[in-house]
Amino acid sequence: MPSSIKKTLKVVAISIGSIILLCGLVILVLVLNFKKPDILATDSIITFTEDGKILGKTTIKLSNDNHFSIKIDSLHYTMKIYGKTYLSGKKDSQLVLAAHTSSNFTLPYIVEAKAMDEDFKNEDSAVNHFLIDCYVSIWGIKKLHLVIPVAKKIAFLKQPVLISDHNYVRVNDAGIAKVNLVVNVANPNKYMVQMDSLTYSLFIEGQKYLNGEKIKKIELGPLDTQKINLPLTFNLKKFMKDFKGRDSAIFNFNVEVLISTPDIKKEHIVIPLHKKVPLITDINIEVNRVKINKLGLNNCELTAYVKAGNPNPVDLKANHLHYIVKVEGLQWADGVYEKTISLRKKSSIDLEFPIHLDTKKIAKSANDYLSGDKVQNYEIAADFNVKTPDPTLKNVKMDVKNSGILHLGKLIDKAKKK
Repeated sequence: MPSSIKKTLKVVAISIGSIILLCGLVILVLVLNFKKPDILATDSIITFTEDGKILGKTTIKLSNDNHFSIKIDSLHYTMKIYGKTYLSGKKDSQLVLAAHTSSNFTLPYIVEAKAMDEDFKNEDSAVNHFLIDCYVSIWGIKKLHLVIPVAKKIAFLKQPVLISDHNYVRVNDAGIAKVNLVVNVANPNKYMVQMDSLTYSLFIEGQKYLNGEKIKKIELGPLDTQKINLPLTFNLKKFMKDFKGRDSAIFNFNVEVLISTPDIKKEHIVIPLHKKVPLITDINIEVNRVKINKLGLNNCELTAYVKAGNPNPVDLKANHLHYIVKVEGLQWADGVYEKTISLRKKSSIDLEFPIHLDTKKIAKSANDYLSGDKVQNYEIAADFNVKTPDPTLKNVKMDVKNSGILHLGKLIDKAKKK
């Protein structure tokens, strides 16, 4: 080989070596001066599927304090426990962390939640093996392949159990229901679970009907059960109008919670629940007639014959009925119906309500109202308990009002004089 060629090859070799050395020095400088991106905040949306999976999207806010940009060309991640994969996800689109700035990006993933519950129902924690497989570009280094294993012992989060205790509903004249849901929340975990805030809303087929929030912090100790009150507002009038005659509808119930456990701190989680629910839109009450059993100067005894109809697709039961009847602003009756009223779905029953009138407490014209042809304005206020087959409506306390015009003279069967 000619000496000139040997000299050229030597120069090329030295140049290549210098370039490799320079790249190595650059990489060394980068490694020595590299500042790990910090996670500033996370925000998650979790959807539970009917086949026992969790579809998650976690938005992570990262800050890059380095003097250079970091490009993540692709990202794959898995989580295994005892060699079995329970979480997997990927991000194929490029993520760019600009120098000295913070950036947001979303990571989708799938969790085999049902399988985890079954496999670890008798265990409280396990070592989770996370594997991050990514291609990163920094400066002139293109698509550097990195495989990052992370092992961490994490306590399993068992879902808190909600047990309905009783609910209180008050409906105003505008058809707006003020509801207090009283539920027992059981924490099945052997560590404290803290909810810093809780908000919730209900959309039925795209329209909003309900909203509420619980700002006060809720702390559930290990294996603890607490009774909490969840206030909310429900547009009952609109609901009954929009879905009258319907048997079911798609309910979208959204829950947003800020939760903390020993492994996560104030994690913002949004849980949308989608479910087809049978509808309770109306109860038909019709006064057929009123019978006077006793008519005196001091008191009157009457019986109201009422037809109660349940046009809904579910059975209903009502008990502890307390009612107050006012005519022309004067209280005429205050009574209690002790029997349980059972209303089968799509059916009606006849009921008899005893009414006691103290004529001393009503106007001198009481007998005129009862026997005359005058039109009367009435108001009926009632409170009672309602039960349905739905376990979440174990005991609903209803407080309702109804008013209108009643022509008593056409309803009354006058008692025959003896």
